[in-house]
Amino acid sequence: MLAEQERWARSQGYQQLWVKTRNQFRAMLIMLISHEYQIFTLEKKGEVDEYRLLLKKNL
Repeated sequence: MLAEQERWARSQGYQQLWVKTRNQFRAMLIMLISHEYQIFTLEKKGEVDEYRLLLKKNL
């Protein structure tokens, strides 16, 4: 599904994709990093598990 989203975004002229997730979603973070997304910012809110991460990928 992620590959299809990236294909569609490229076909629509997008140059970057952004994803915001939380530190507690380990599987999501691993998947995004393994697909060449990079951590752009970290927003500290509450406990460490609740920290928000903004990741981006250049297409």
